[in-house]
Amino acid sequence: MIAGIQDAAGNYGEQSALIGIDDISPSTPALEVSDDDGDGYDTDGTVTWHWTESSDEVSGIDYYWIDVDSPGWIHTKVFGTAYTVSDLSDGEWHATVRAVDKAGQESPESNEVSITVDTTKPTAVDIWAEDTEKGDKPLYYDTDGDYEVSWDGGDDNNFDEYQLFEDGATIYTDSDTSYEFEEKDDGAYKYYVKAVDEAGWETKSEEITVVVDTQPPNLDVSGPTGFLGMWTFNYTASDVGSGLEKIEVSDSDTPFVTCFGLESGWCMVLGGTYVELTAYDKAGNSATDDTSGAAKDTTPPTINYSAPSGVINDNNVMLHANTDEPATCYYGEEDDWESMAPMTGIDSIEHSADLGVLADGLYVYHVQCNDTAGNWMDSSKTIVFSVNTAGDYCYTSNLNSGWNTFFLPQLILDDINFNCGETPYATADVLASLDNNYEVIWYYDGSAWKSYSPLAPPWANNLHEFNDEISSPYYIKMGNADRLELMCDQQCD
Repeated sequence: MIAGIQDAAGNYGEQSALIGIDDISPSTPALEVSDDDGDGYDTDGTVTWHWTESSDEVSGIDYYWIDVDSPGWIHTKVFGTAYTVSDLSDGEWHATVRAVDKAGQESPESNEVSITVDTTKPTAVDIWAEDTEKGDKPLYYDTDGDYEVSWDGGDDNNFDEYQLFEDGATIYTDSDTSYEFEEKDDGAYKYYVKAVDEAGWETKSEEITVVVDTQPPNLDVSGPTGFLGMWTFNYTASDVGSGLEKIEVSDSDTPFVTCFGLESGWCMVLGGTYVELTAYDKAGNSATDDTSGAAKDTTPPTINYSAPSGVINDNNVMLHANTDEPATCYYGEEDDWESMAPMTGIDSIEHSADLGVLADGLYVYHVQCNDTAGNWMDSSKTIVFSVNTAGDYCYTSNLNSGWNTFFLPQLILDDINFNCGETPYATADVLASLDNNYEVIWYYDGSAWKSYSPLAPPWANNLHEFNDEISSPYYIKMGNADRLELMCDQQCD
């Protein structure tokens, strides 16, 4: 183009200039997004888009417009062929780019490129076992090899799958929330689950253990030995599966069984002849073994303590008898157990009976006991005491002419200041001190009759027992009716 110009004086000049016409749009750029693993997901919120350089043969490329939208919107000018943005929120982002030349012409919009931003792991995953016999998280016990592992959770907008692991190895991948096992071999199995989303995020559950134990424990009872109603036996137990949990007495013919130890132990038994033990493992399996006990208990119980005795000044009287083994005892004023009343303490070693308030005087009670094996005492135990609330005490007994019975317990002598002979008092000394008119005294000691006569020489008298031990009285033959007296503060020749 040539341009002319003339001033006011008539001078004229010309100027030439080159003017370009650009009505052609730049070429369309090809847009891409950085996605290293090619899965269409970004996991840190920082995304880079890049594109091919556009061409423009007339005015040349000036800059590019890039549009990014959903869930937000970005419209920005870029001088170059790449654009990076950070802190994108989770969601699917779409982008296009256009080239702008220096004449202001814009290229057609590029291809749309999408990428999903996912910076969030799946929610927590819970795991547990079902159809097991015992246990709770994290340890379960199963006794038949059939059980189920279940789980839930792992929610995610881009959820992909669950992965179930057994002893560190993947055994299941899918979207179900349970897995059934059948006829698993005995052993301990560890499980956990992962929830995985499409971006590759994982959330792992805690670990649980299922112990499969289909075998009962081993239990062996041996070595019963016994004496005097008490006996013991030994046992051993083991379990190679889940391990022993406890040993229990599951049956016995006596309540008095005490056991000590788990894998190797022993039991102490009072009375009875039979005990059954049950061993339990941690899975709930059990095994039993029993013993017929010691040789049959044929020994009767023995009363090793009785009260009251001697002279007592409290007339509210309680009768007591303790046995050396569990027993049931009866008492009465007659030596006939069928007419006796039961004492408290059935199958116990302590027995008592409330006699109430008694008048002053001499009292004789008979006690008979049988143990848990059914053995009765060979003879009743005699409990003799005198109630004296008045003060000084003298032993007296009114006797008829002819044969009479009376009791003279040794324990009563200590309470009346008897001082004939040396302690412990000889029976003959005590009988010789009786102020009476009698001919002879006979006594049955349970196996033989023995006698004492004040008229016989000492060597002829073989009665040397007081009648404390068994319910057998002295039989005395009186020449005539008389009052038998053993006086307080009596002096003897």
